[in-house]
Amino acid sequence: MTETRTRTLVRIGLPITAGAALLCAFQPWVQAGVRADGSGAGTSGQTGAQVLAGALLAGWLLSLTLRTLGQRILGVAMTLVALGGVALGLVNPGATGSTATGWHLGFAVAAALAAALCVVQVVRAGHWPVPVDRYARTQAASAEVTAEDVPQAIWKALDAGFDPTENGESSGSPEPDGRE
Repeated sequence: MTETRTRTLVRIGLPITAGAALLCAFQPWVQAGVRADGSGAGTSGQTGAQVLAGALLAGWLLSLTLRTLGQRILGVAMTLVALGGVALGLVNPGATGSTATGWHLGFAVAAALAAALCVVQVVRAGHWPVPVDRYARTQAASAEVTAEDVPQAIWKALDAGFDPTENGESSGSPEPDGRE
């Protein structure tokens, strides 16, 4: 798989799996007091699961702005969070007299997929382009150009971002509008 595809897979897959985990975390994991007709009082999802899924989403957003080392460190942390989510989801939430709904297993699967994507991020982040360097200059624009230089050199300095009219000294001559 090419580096662009792995980056796209992680960039799209992480919010999808974290969103699926968040959806499963907000569903009732246990039906307490189920009657013969199937009705019963549902209990809310796990607060810990909601926090873990939210942390995965926040980590994904942060990873969009980081350089390679930061993406790798964050990827390790997110892998640990996702593995904690897998462990939380695999614990049977049903107590005596209650029935598990299965949402905890969906949470565990989504967290396992998120952990796999985080491992891919840790391993492959060094090969991805760094978004922070996209607009960085490759040359320093500190070349000194004087009016006696060849006109092509002045144009090259302008292309490099250097303004030959700014040399840091005040010439004492008035500005075009009459001010000094």
